[in-house]
Amino acid sequence: MRAEPDHADVRSPDTSSVIVGHVLTIALPEGLGLIELLTTNDGHTASFRRRSVDGTVAWQALPPDGEQDAWTEVTVTGSTVHATSWSCWRVEFDAASGDETERGFTK
Repeated sequence: MRAEPDHADVRSPDTSSVIVGHVLTIALPEGLGLIELLTTNDGHTASFRRRSVDGTVAWQALPPDGEQDAWTEVTVTGSTVHATSWSCWRVEFDAASGDETERGFTK
């Protein structure tokens, strides 16, 4: 089992992902703040949220199929957040508002 670092460690410079404790973050463009991936004890992403530059939570996204589901991938392209769930949904969100802009079943 891999020990989690107790300090910030750059994970992937090309996507500006940083892990701090158990919270993985992805930087957003245009001063929108960042996306925080909130993980469960078993390492799955239970939800993610956008935190504004001032630290307030702007919005949060739960997996499409509720508590039995989890996000398996979350990426950012421009001002769009792309997320794929364990239950095979690919969902896109507007990074500023959190509004769902597209949803498709991938299986």
